[in-house]
Amino acid sequence: MSKFIEIPSLNFDDDSVDFILEERLVYQSDLAGLIIVPAGFQTDLASIPRIFQTLVPKVDKHMLPAIVHDYLVRQPDFSRRLADRVFLEAMRLKEVNRVRRRLMYWAVRIGAMVRRKK
Repeated sequence: MSKFIEIPSLNFDDDSVDFILEERLVYQSDLAGLIIVPAGFQTDLASIPRIFQTLVPKVDKHMLPAIVHDYLVRQPDFSRRLADRVFLEAMRLKEVNRVRRRLMYWAVRIGAMVRRKK
């Protein structure tokens, strides 16, 4: 069963828009197995354009799934499609509203398709 095993504290880096994990994040995924995001990992959480941040704030229930997703998409051996599915799985686990969850999932899917065409 999917679950977050270790949840880190985050430290905001004043010199950037990134958050830095002070401890590792450990997530057990039904889709991808054990995922360990190391301490020191930098993330912008959800890459949400400023104009939409009133609808979807950076810090909310989707924060931990976004960190896992950021980590997975930077792994060269990990498929982007699977990373996006793990993001959806983790958002469901964190009880992100179904509409928001689907919008965020499709935003990362479309983003991946646009990047692939460049």
